[in-house]
Amino acid sequence: MFEGFNKDRAKIHSFFTMRLKFYFSIAALVLLTANSLSKNIFCSSFSEETLLSATDGTGRTVTLKKIPERIISLGAASTEILFEAGAEKQIAAVSSVSDFPPQAKALPKAGGFESSTISFETILAINSDFVIIYKGMHDFLIPQLERFKIPYYISDVQNVPQVIEEITALTKLTGHGEKCAELEEKYNSVLKEIQAKTQNSNFRPGVYYEIWATPFISAGNKSFINSLIELAGGKNIFSKIENPYPTVSEEAIISSNPDFIIIAEKSALTEKDIKARRGWQKISAVQNNRIFFVDDDIFSRPGPRIFQALKTLNGIFHE
Repeated sequence: MFEGFNKDRAKIHSFFTMRLKFYFSIAALVLLTANSLSKNIFCSSFSEETLLSATDGTGRTVTLKKIPERIISLGAASTEILFEAGAEKQIAAVSSVSDFPPQAKALPKAGGFESSTISFETILAINSDFVIIYKGMHDFLIPQLERFKIPYYISDVQNVPQVIEEITALTKLTGHGEKCAELEEKYNSVLKEIQAKTQNSNFRPGVYYEIWATPFISAGNKSFINSLIELAGGKNIFSKIENPYPTVSEEAIISSNPDFIIIAEKSALTEKDIKARRGWQKISAVQNNRIFFVDDDIFSRPGPRIFQALKTLNGIFHE
């Protein structure tokens, strides 16, 4: 409607005399961001209300009346997203597991990540005007947040594309919508780069991702770790299990004969430990020294650094 503003200014003026200043500012915004808007239409907005509106991980529409100034982030991933969005000065408190970027360590704490470490009284005392919670973990807070009319966003990320959606949503809701298209382009370019490397490859190695060893816990179909493996050009050996993080048997791991074994660094295990496991000498990954240890936080948090993890996995599988 406003792309021809300069040519039709007189006509617009005749119809919208009382609101000319408003339309002029909007027209300028459109002209300045036309390329981004054409690629990322859900990042665009023509009113303050729409700028502060987004869909959360459960499909809820979250609309804020004003830019939040006292945000509580109850997850490490959402804290990283807030810093990426440029909203770090709006954070009032974070979870005790929020340790990246380093500046996050100095922020006031609202509790841990687990529900047993969080009280609604603490949230009230902080006087938060926007709370980021996680589905399943913080559901108990919802009735009280509703009662006291405290806006909240529910995170529920299951794959890499949803990470981009969440970054976009929180960027908008914190009043930094002008960065939305830029961030989308940044992360989508990583996906395109990886796709270009893998689309012509006939080799999709079997991958076993070990989260824990006693008992053995891996990544199932509904986990974003599964999404990471698939996008990086691998095949998760437990992708047929719907449970996001299933307990699996040692026999199932051995019989699946993965080409690569990925282990979380915090396990404190070594390559020697893996090779010494009974029966694992039969596994292709062990025979070919394809055992890799990765930073748990980078790989397990559905935030901005997940794209670093994607590049790392792709390099392991195909370089």
